[in-house]
Amino acid sequence: MGVFGRQSLYVDNPGSAKAPTVNDDSTRGFEVGSSWYDTRFGITWVCNSAAAGAALWSPMTGEQVLATLIGANMNVTTDQPFLPKFNLVGLKYAVSKILVTNASLDLTAADGGVYSAAAKGGVAIVAAAQVYTALATATALLSLTIAAAGSASVFSVVPILSLTGSQGAAATADFYLIGNIIPLG
Repeated sequence: MGVFGRQSLYVDNPGSAKAPTVNDDSTRGFEVGSSWYDTRFGITWVCNSAAAGAALWSPMTGEQVLATLIGANMNVTTDQPFLPKFNLVGLKYAVSKILVTNASLDLTAADGGVYSAAAKGGVAIVAAAQVYTALATATALLSLTIAAAGSASVFSVVPILSLTGSQGAAATADFYLIGNIIPLG
């Protein structure tokens, strides 16, 4: 039986440290429905077309946590890069939302955005004016407002939190960047 409970009459790749390419095709035994597991990113790919030299593969992913920033310092205005779940520089992704929770205290003064480059550069995924006042307790949850440019862009960089105004006292919060990986090719 194959990876998806089907009889394996053709090739599956149960583990490789790379994504499939256009050359991972029928000449190598792959057919429509073949699966490929990329161990670098933890992504399973499915073959949509096995045409020789022109294979098409799609990731089996939906909306998921792509990067986190646990214990973000809400009392500094310096850059704080997210920690990616995957090598985001090697993938393309779209941001659907950023959730913030687990505030260590009532965030009454902190504001600021999330960017695609250091020093509030690149694309503003979340605008500089984003406030965090809804985070009054550790169990409160805030869905940040994704900026127009942030929702209309595809990224392949590690996002960066850069506050415009600090809390004024020691405070932390946890950020979760959620989105979709964009198929290659």
